[in-house]
Amino acid sequence: MEKVTVEVTTLRPKAERAGTLGRWTLTAGGSVFCGASGLGLLYTRMTGSPPP
Repeated sequence: MEKVTVEVTTLRPKAERAGTLGRWTLTAGGSVFCGASGLGLLYTRMTGSPPP
């Protein structure tokens, strides 16, 4: 988990330096991650077991 956190904190400044495209890419990636997490939570709530 720590490795992922370190990578995210280093990628954010790089994306911000990339300009508008970098910010849009970072936002899109975060949205995809949140959406996948939400679907996993929904699946777990509906079936009572974690996703495969």
